[in-house]
Amino acid sequence: MESLAPQPHDGITENVLKPILPPELERVIFEMSIEDIVDHLPPTQCALNLQLTAKRVRSWIRPLFYRVFKGANSPAIFPDFEKHKDLKIEEIGPFIKYLLYDVYEFSQSRLLHTLRHCPNIEDLAIWCDTYQMSQLYPAISSFKHVKRLYAGLGGLTVEQVQEAPIFQNLTHLDLLGLPPNNLLQEFKNLTHFGTNTSTEEPDLADADAVQEHPSSQKVRTALDMVLTLPLLQVVKVYWSNPRANQGPVDFKDIRIVYLSGTLFQYTEAEWDWTMRANGKMDSWGFVSRIVYARKNNYMEYVPKRVYDPRFFSCEKELDDAGRIWWQSQSSMQ
Repeated sequence: MESLAPQPHDGITENVLKPILPPELERVIFEMSIEDIVDHLPPTQCALNLQLTAKRVRSWIRPLFYRVFKGANSPAIFPDFEKHKDLKIEEIGPFIKYLLYDVYEFSQSRLLHTLRHCPNIEDLAIWCDTYQMSQLYPAISSFKHVKRLYAGLGGLTVEQVQEAPIFQNLTHLDLLGLPPNNLLQEFKNLTHFGTNTSTEEPDLADADAVQEHPSSQKVRTALDMVLTLPLLQVVKVYWSNPRANQGPVDFKDIRIVYLSGTLFQYTEAEWDWTMRANGKMDSWGFVSRIVYARKNNYMEYVPKRVYDPRFFSCEKELDDAGRIWWQSQSSMQ
């Protein structure tokens, strides 16, 4: 008896299921499509239609979807393991390159479980009490790919910093508070250093008097140490005194850039980190541009000037050559 199953006609049925394009080109096309969809990570949706195209397509695009882990509630956590029960950190952990975790909102035990499955993190932000880092040390010390760290270092010893790959490979360190000064000299590969100053400054109208405040003295001591690091290029200091429009310490070093302390507040800090994860200009990118512009005499150097990148105008601040350069940098992002 003749089979009732559909029969191929001139090979059309067989060929239609096979990729027409070379696999390398096909992969590039899908990856470019996903980059447009997830332009603002974490994504609000996971392009289910594309993931269902084919098994090979799903394997290509999932690392792009899950390269960011945002453990913070504003506007939403991502990935949401509670909502999507079939999603497992054990499965997507190796895809994660950028990880932000707010211990104030979620438990430390949950963070430790997450970190165990994310060996490829490159940008790590842990918002917690300064001295909690000593408790997290066993989970992060062996990370070899982390280049940017946003956390406190309280409770750590010199020996721990010297021995841990995560600290020896760092190029960008954004500190919550000021660490013991004997730790700073151990970050041999550091090119970018950032910290915040106290928000509890006295109500002094005289900027010179503010400079003598103990908080300013701590900043001065820390910067004295940091500025001796051999590879250091940029120092970012959030100046949190709303009554003073100048930074606390005048080092006359073009590598130091003071930023408005409002950028250190929670929502702004999260926005800044997300901009970096999306490949857009964050505060590090901004201060690096300021330092470069100073070195090339594109702008006037005012040592204690406090900047806010949200209101910075290259048209007003830079000369003609500087404006052309600044705009060329923006067009590449």
